[in-house]
Amino acid sequence: MALAGIRRLLGPGADRATVQLRWQLFAPLALAILTVLTAWVILLYSQQRTTVTRQVTQTRSLMDSAYRNGVAMQARLLGAIMETITHNDALMKAMESRDREALFSLASPMAAELRRHFGITHFYFLDPERKVVLRAHQPHNFGDIIERITTAEAARTGTAIDGMELGESNILTQRRVSPWRDGTRLIGYVELGIDLEQILGAHHLLARKPLFPLLYKSNLDRSGWEAGMRMLGDVPNWDLFPSFVIGLHSGEAMPGELADQLAKALAAGDQSTDLVLGDAHYSAVFLPLIDVSGKAVGQLLALIDVSAALAESRQTFYAGTLVSVVIAVLLVLSFNRLVIKVGARLESHEEELKRLAIHDGLTGLRNQLEFYTVLEAELERAQRTGRAVSLLLIDIDDFKKVNDRHGHQAGNLVLKELAELLTRQVRTIDSACRYGGEEFAVILPETELAAASSLAERIRAATEEFEFSIGEEQPTNVTISIGVASYPAHAANTRALFTAADTALYEAKNHGKNRVSTHAAIHAVAPGESMPLRQEKH
Repeated sequence: MALAGIRRLLGPGADRATVQLRWQLFAPLALAILTVLTAWVILLYSQQRTTVTRQVTQTRSLMDSAYRNGVAMQARLLGAIMETITHNDALMKAMESRDREALFSLASPMAAELRRHFGITHFYFLDPERKVVLRAHQPHNFGDIIERITTAEAARTGTAIDGMELGESNILTQRRVSPWRDGTRLIGYVELGIDLEQILGAHHLLARKPLFPLLYKSNLDRSGWEAGMRMLGDVPNWDLFPSFVIGLHSGEAMPGELADQLAKALAAGDQSTDLVLGDAHYSAVFLPLIDVSGKAVGQLLALIDVSAALAESRQTFYAGTLVSVVIAVLLVLSFNRLVIKVGARLESHEEELKRLAIHDGLTGLRNQLEFYTVLEAELERAQRTGRAVSLLLIDIDDFKKVNDRHGHQAGNLVLKELAELLTRQVRTIDSACRYGGEEFAVILPETELAAASSLAERIRAATEEFEFSIGEEQPTNVTISIGVASYPAHAANTRALFTAADTALYEAKNHGKNRVSTHAAIHAVAPGESMPLRQEKH
């Protein structure tokens, strides 16, 4: 019956020999098509898995950068607060006279304010021999001598020292220790500290991920660590992992099922593992935690939710398999035509993926990753050609007030219209990017500092005059601050150029906002003033 059916398909006059001959030709063709399509499906699935891996790798890189930036930002904050404390005459008199009651009366409300507003958890006063005169955060604990590296280095060098270090409570803390002098006479030391938990929770890129500091047990005293964790309101679990303990974490505690899976993976020496909790899939990523001495004291564990990416991978695989069956039939009938259509579709999808990968979804400008790529490329080209390249870093002044007053939807409208304004102001060879929340950047190839500063002032003035539409309410106005830096005037590489522009932006913010500042300028430029182009130090 089957042979009769085949004959009917082949048409009249198809005898047994013809059927066999045609099967001999069709079988290799069918096998070849099946092999090719199977390989295509496997490749498609592999590419999707590679996409997931790339997402994890890029996230890890961003988180590493975010963590380093967070630590640097907290160090600057501690430095600014330390300046205020060491120039407080009342505190200085109380310290010089070793009047603990007066010192506590002045420092206690200050410590409460610093903790509430800035997350500062440690506030010490030490005498010249590094003996604790007062712990403002623990007033009944005093009289001991501090032997930590940061304190010892501050005493040895006579300068302020910053660094991440374990304290007496075995809690990893970012510290700043500064000598305190009355003129040339050393009256003691002031120490400020922020627990790692505060640093992790403060940075928006890190705060989106479940983060858990894993500290090496070899560096800890069990009883001291457990006491410190309880003192700070966390529940210690020394025996959860073989060689680590979970320090203070940002966000919720790690679910027990995930902790068990992670413990087994670490026991097996696997630090690139996928963890599953219900329908959620996580990829564990580790970042090293280095203290002030350069020693690794633990690792920062980030759990990256890859559920959506894996689901997309599975859907793509199933869809690809189904499409493969259809393609197999169509290939027998019309191979060339189908190849053209599939090729055009894949090319279209690839172009769209490329576009989405390098552009910000809200403003349509280049995103942060593409900003770094373009900046590096332009700097390399400038180094080859001997031409200049300039960088503008732009920040919307008091943008939080727009969101608080009008809502985040209005804030998004402001961001989109500012992006359009930037696009109109710059040249086609320039690259306008959205660097972060309300931060923008403009890369200006073949542009000297003077021209870049002039453009920055035009952008600033145009923004100040522009009425931003925020829905049904009355139009609103916003202002921006701009930092300007140029290669080779201010920097020899990408990092230095960005740092120079960022420093200039900080100067503009620090001198009243709604201003343009160059890296070379000692003061920001008020609206309408000409740019100071001479080389000066901050």
